[in-house]
Amino acid sequence: MSIFFRWIVHNPLIANLLTFCLLLGGGIAYRTMPQEYLPPVNLKWLIAVLSYPGVSAADIEQIITRPVEDELEEIDFVNQFNSTSTEGSVEFSMQFEDISLDEFERQYQEVRQGVDRADLPDGVLDPFYIKIKSSNFIPLVQIALTGGAKIDYHQLRHRAEELRDSIESFWEVDRVFLYDDRERQIHVEVDPPSARALSLSLDDLGRALEMSNLDLPAGTLELGSSEYLIRSADQFRSLRDIRAAIVRPDPLGDHVRLNQVATVRDTYAREEARSRLNGQRSIALGVTKKDVGSSLDLLDKTHALLAEFAVGLPPGIGVELVNDTSIRVRNALSNLQINALAGGLLVVFVLWMFLGLRNSLLAAVGIPVAFAFAFVLLKLTGASINENTLFGLVLVLGMVVDDAIVVIENVYRYIQAGHQRRQAAIEGTREVLAPVLTSTLTTIAAFMPLVLLPGTIGEFLQVVPITVSLTLLASLVECFAILPSHIADYGGNRDSRSPLDEPMARLTRAYQALLSRILPSWPRYAIALGVPLSIFAASAYIFPQLRQELFSSDPQSYFAVWLKLPEGTALNETDRHTRILEAAVRRLPPDDLALVERILVNVGVQNAADRSYLRPNFAELVVDVTDGPEMTDKLQRMVAFVRDEARDLGYDDEVVQVKIIQTGPPKDAPLEAKIQGDDFAALEEIATLLKTHLKTYPGLVSIDDDFTAGKNELIFRLRHEEARRLGLNAADVGGALQGALRGRPSGVYRADDEEMPILVRYRPDWFQTGADLQDLEIRTPAGGFVNLGSVADLERGVGYSEIKRRDFRRTVTVFADEAPDALGTAAPAIEGLRGYFEREVAPAYPGYNLIFGGQFQEFERSFDNIILLFSFGALCIFFILVVQFRSLLQPFIILTTIPFALAGALLGLVLGGFPLSITVIYGMVGLSGVVVNDSIVLISFINTARAKGDERLTAILAGAGKRLRPIILTTVTTIGGVLPIALGLLGKSEVWSPLATLIVFGLGAASALMLIVIPCLYFVVEDVRDFFRLRTAILGQILHEKE
Repeated sequence: MSIFFRWIVHNPLIANLLTFCLLLGGGIAYRTMPQEYLPPVNLKWLIAVLSYPGVSAADIEQIITRPVEDELEEIDFVNQFNSTSTEGSVEFSMQFEDISLDEFERQYQEVRQGVDRADLPDGVLDPFYIKIKSSNFIPLVQIALTGGAKIDYHQLRHRAEELRDSIESFWEVDRVFLYDDRERQIHVEVDPPSARALSLSLDDLGRALEMSNLDLPAGTLELGSSEYLIRSADQFRSLRDIRAAIVRPDPLGDHVRLNQVATVRDTYAREEARSRLNGQRSIALGVTKKDVGSSLDLLDKTHALLAEFAVGLPPGIGVELVNDTSIRVRNALSNLQINALAGGLLVVFVLWMFLGLRNSLLAAVGIPVAFAFAFVLLKLTGASINENTLFGLVLVLGMVVDDAIVVIENVYRYIQAGHQRRQAAIEGTREVLAPVLTSTLTTIAAFMPLVLLPGTIGEFLQVVPITVSLTLLASLVECFAILPSHIADYGGNRDSRSPLDEPMARLTRAYQALLSRILPSWPRYAIALGVPLSIFAASAYIFPQLRQELFSSDPQSYFAVWLKLPEGTALNETDRHTRILEAAVRRLPPDDLALVERILVNVGVQNAADRSYLRPNFAELVVDVTDGPEMTDKLQRMVAFVRDEARDLGYDDEVVQVKIIQTGPPKDAPLEAKIQGDDFAALEEIATLLKTHLKTYPGLVSIDDDFTAGKNELIFRLRHEEARRLGLNAADVGGALQGALRGRPSGVYRADDEEMPILVRYRPDWFQTGADLQDLEIRTPAGGFVNLGSVADLERGVGYSEIKRRDFRRTVTVFADEAPDALGTAAPAIEGLRGYFEREVAPAYPGYNLIFGGQFQEFERSFDNIILLFSFGALCIFFILVVQFRSLLQPFIILTTIPFALAGALLGLVLGGFPLSITVIYGMVGLSGVVVNDSIVLISFINTARAKGDERLTAILAGAGKRLRPIILTTVTTIGGVLPIALGLLGKSEVWSPLATLIVFGLGAASALMLIVIPCLYFVVEDVRDFFRLRTAILGQILHEKE
């Protein structure tokens, strides 16, 4: 390699041109890469929805859910299969294992074919499929159009549809949906006495409208040289035409027209949801993004469009962005960039203090060059600029200069020994080539296996090890292809001094003196064996004490109040309760209330953590808060206040839940207990017992279950003998009820570029009580009329609103959250609940079983996977070290620094009050590849000294003395790169602050202990080798003498 370095040193133009090209390419890559808050994640999650309007949940389960489940039971790679049967529809949810996208697509086609094979009734609508991704799981932004008292729903809806069409024209948009997406309809509201007086039924009116509203093609006709299309056109052109439609013709011209028996209204389908923004009626739009394109570009275009759109709105209508994530994206990216800049300046300052101004600038130049090359490589992989990418860059910031530090410091030492700069650059770089290359490869070997971490969390964090590894490879290019030339041209000379030269010389002498006293005597054994064992024992004690959390995530700048009233609650009643809760939110203390930007109320809609609910007894209040530092503390304070207010108002935790909305991949509740069985009555009894038991754990909040009691039902049971005598059957009765209540479809009306169904029904105020339905008149085949009550008996009952099934069995899930000050409560609660179920519940309810899920179970699975990957990474590191040192013992010496780092990391977590999360364990695995670097270079120098003939003690003292400064430098610069994040200078991050803290404490502890323990271990290992060599020699001599 001397030839290569000599060529680099003597051709500075090549190095400078390479530097320019890398910086230019990196700048272009950075400017053109998509920017977003979080990386896109394919959740391998498929939703299939089948609708059968007007059918109860219990019937849906029997005639749709079970037949489809029978066809889908053999689908491969399904991790969890759920179904939810509701009134008029069923939703199948399939979460697949960590399979490739191609395999996921194949399974998607298998699912479609399975659904098509199922034997389903003719009235079932075509299935609707959704492939869930992180990009369409939660809207990128919500937009609300608000209207004053004089603005009706039709005006708001018309403007909302205009805005939707405009936003959908952006190529980055996946879809734009209206939360209140009611169908426009023409209602023909019949007055029953008037119709009965004229012997007209709903069917008569419906058929008459259909016959009066036809557009029939008749074929073509050739007339001369031209050909004409012939059709009969007699469609309704206005509501006046519908009202004037003849429903009973008369030969004398005394026709009966529709307006004599009915009122015609241009309206919308039944209101099932409504929303308010800051007290004004609103219609909200949700915008989801495709996996491609930049979130910031899309949000900027949306802002510009809204500004233009608002100019054309009439007085009384406003438009506003709700949950504008562009603020969050820009703040997150800006904070990480500022932290990176602060870390970079700290690194340069440290280098100047240790190596002098020129050398520090040479090392600092490597940072933008390596980052620029890394951006080029990241763009080639299709990555985006997001919070995870930037953290990977901040994480590697201090490591990037480690290689340069080792090279510069070694060249600096050669220059101070009297070598010319060019020769020093060549020899100094060549001497550290092997250890620098090895240390970089060991770091990559620790990080890259994390790319294989399965599941959503693994895919979410995948870009971090990729970013770290690509940046380290880029730093190697800069370190060996550019840096030697820059040192030769611009480096310091023999007389150059750094501010810490003298203090470092004194520290080096003191360090060597300490080692010279320890190594020749018995303390080396105590240190070599006692320190690792003590650290192992302390870590084994601390580790179980840490509270566990699946995935630490930063909160969004809003919180939600979720309301769930008893099943059967009308929409207006639910709306009344939301106004009470909205008033409670507005009673926040003045300082907190000043931070509230807007309150969005959705009645009949709830976007919960596990799914969206569209039922009149559900509602949500989304409280948008001004983004800024210490967001977690502010939100926790507000949430605690609103939760207490709700309790004071009489709402328990099962009715009102107040939640902080987290970022990151979707995750379950900390505790989930799934009860499986056949009878819902027994399932609910078991759920009540489990919830009562969980309430004995003070750290658990929001204890609830997902069982939904059914609505009250009015059931008409046919008296078959009487019905058969009159020529009626169940279809006649059901059709009469559907027509009277939901409306009989009777053609379509086209206007305003819309196609609206015409529904003939009884006027809405006709039925005042359930008994009024018995007076509903049904036409018999003989042409007469009979009351419904004369052929059917009225019964009252309670049905099911929802029937949930998990893995093909009916299931009720009990779940609970952890209070912010009691994280980690879920783990002991699960063990206690498992024992309680086995002792008290299972004997009383045979055939019912309990399955645990939630964050705790996911944590255990992810922990096992990470430990497996850590073992693989450690094996790779060991293999690289064996190749480098051609020894089996010395790699073990180097690997002892890993427990030192993990112990320091655990101490940092305890002192910082951070939980043990998957991201923290993830960081520990990566840290293991960083901490071995200094040991590699130290032992490499000791081996070099011994190869030159130095005795063991002399070689250790010489190697340790030479490497003290670069060890301190690399440690301080790596720590300095992440220190601003660890200190939370711009606010603490729940995700990145723990990772930065464990690097600060882990690397600091490992470096401090390594300086003493590694020389002692090296000495002790050589003692053991000498002992066996001596015994082997004596044994050989004895055998030789016997011969």
